[in-house]
Amino acid sequence: MFKRFKILFIFVSIALMAMAQEVSTESLDSIINALELKEVIVTAKKIRQSGDTISYSAATYRGKNDKTLEDLLRKMPGIEVKADGQITYNGQWINEFYIEGLDMLGGNYGVATRNIDANDIGSVQVLQNHQDVKLLQGVKSGNAPAMNIKLKQNALGIWSSTLQAAIGTQPNISWDASATLMNFRRKAQNISVYKTNNIGNDLRQDIGAPVTFNSSYGTGILFPDSPGLNDTYAYRNNSHSLSINQLFKLDEDKTLAFNLNYLLIKKKERRQSKPLILRTVSLDLS
Repeated sequence: MFKRFKILFIFVSIALMAMAQEVSTESLDSIINALELKEVIVTAKKIRQSGDTISYSAATYRGKNDKTLEDLLRKMPGIEVKADGQITYNGQWINEFYIEGLDMLGGNYGVATRNIDANDIGSVQVLQNHQDVKLLQGVKSGNAPAMNIKLKQNALGIWSSTLQAAIGTQPNISWDASATLMNFRRKAQNISVYKTNNIGNDLRQDIGAPVTFNSSYGTGILFPDSPGLNDTYAYRNNSHSLSINQLFKLDEDKTLAFNLNYLLIKKKERRQSKPLILRTVSLDLS
């Protein structure tokens, strides 16, 4: 049924350990003398330009610790991923986000950037002056950049799924789990993601919901501010998020997209309780 399936289960019993290392001043000279200057070869990252389109080769930026598309984007010059998941290119907010030239997610592209496997990315394209009005394409340039994600050939046309779970027992039972299902084809795409945790991890951006409203970007949802500490330490929470996104390409000019997002956050702050429920359903024919 599935051509690719990954499952990761971690059971953690947490114990704090403190480690210290001491280096005596007598051994400092011997350490310095042991260091040798080795030849370093610097190779340029692969960035290509065709017209106003900049193309980044994912392979040259991908490291062993990069797990998601967002990890790759953070390494690419000119591209910045904000703390809430929104993306800028040379200081400008991207106005469209495409996967293989199709706009399945609209402004909720955090679902893709935080869940698509970094190893599935072939290249990242930035269209510097993108015109999103089809009637004006080729006639008038846009004034904001757009981003298009090109996948590897072996990542197209297959259903891939991932299950991850981590459980801790001290001092209380805690968990962090997720399940993803994805399929990308030339005429249809799907991303479905479910996540849950009670360890303070913020799930708002994982379904493309920015933490604060950004008037220059033009979209966003206003959420309560955190108390100034990392959420992992500031909250006791019970969070669940579900995002189901499906797109069909009807012809060269029309697509049908369906997006269902559900977010439930029950978190007890040090001073007060802040429950939050967000449900959005959209159907777009363009």
